[in-house]
Amino acid sequence: MLASTVTVIRNCIETHVVVEFVSRNGVRHVVDVLLRERRTEKGDHKIVTIYNQIFASLGDAIPASTMTRTLITDSIKVTSEPGSRLEDVFISLVDGETIRRLQ
Repeated sequence: MLASTVTVIRNCIETHVVVEFVSRNGVRHVVDVLLRERRTEKGDHKIVTIYNQIFASLGDAIPASTMTRTLITDSIKVTSEPGSRLEDVFISLVDGETIRRLQ
């Protein structure tokens, strides 16, 4: 692990992790992950962004390719009757310029 931090401000938690690994074929990856989550009585909101830098060899300083993906989830809590709780979950995946929404 190259770096790791956790920051808490009121109801928001931000976790940042950077890891480096080398695959079996000698390709080096540096993966930067940022998780932001906010929790309230009405629901939870999470955003995970993954930035992957792929280097052709161990000695390369400039990545041969990069990939960024962002996953956004919103969980909305609904109380329909006393003692029962329902949740609606909305998920969006951002991949380059494409946005996919699931429900």
